[in-house]
Amino acid sequence: MEFSPDPLQTLLLWRLLADDGGAFQQGLKPDLPKPRRDPLVKAGLLEVVKRRKADGGRPVNYLQLTDAGWEWAAAHLDAEVSPRSTAAGPILRSLLTKLKTHLSHQNLSLADFVRPPGEEKGAGRESRIEDVATGAVSATDRVRRVCERLAQSHRGVRIYLADVRRELGDLSCDAVDSALRELERDRTLVLYPLDNPQEIRPQDADAALNNSAGRPRHIAYLP
Repeated sequence: MEFSPDPLQTLLLWRLLADDGGAFQQGLKPDLPKPRRDPLVKAGLLEVVKRRKADGGRPVNYLQLTDAGWEWAAAHLDAEVSPRSTAAGPILRSLLTKLKTHLSHQNLSLADFVRPPGEEKGAGRESRIEDVATGAVSATDRVRRVCERLAQSHRGVRIYLADVRRELGDLSCDAVDSALRELERDRTLVLYPLDNPQEIRPQDADAALNNSAGRPRHIAYLP
């Protein structure tokens, strides 16, 4: 049976998400005691490691999302969070600040984010019908099809961006980047980094797509 974090545990995951996936336990809000954190660790969504702070000293607890944690968060953006925790407001503000940066980098308005262009009048659907009728396939559709084929349409399967780019060698890097960002905005797929440096091959580093914070993402999942 799939583990479902409770509202306060979910809020902790959003707190880590707002810090690009990890933060020191000391001073972290919400501050969940170990018995409340352990289910997240057991479910593979969270890991607790020892790490030294920038000013030195002995290693202390550092909480970070796993790949599965990032995947869960992406698939449960509508999950209920605790309305009573005072940590909710600062976490929301942090996430909205990241959204602002993302919209600026993508040259999108807030209205574009809330309601993508063409959605109201069904223009997107009409254009896809026209593509099928004329035989034309957009770069976004091609990237989507490659990702689905590489993952065999299964969720939770790593799709390496290096493999996607190799399969679409006739498309420019910018075209693939734009398609990947559009598919992520549509929640067709979710992009993640490879957190373990030993897993990052040279081709993964070359194929990486940076997020709005400049963090490279090397793989994707179908949510």
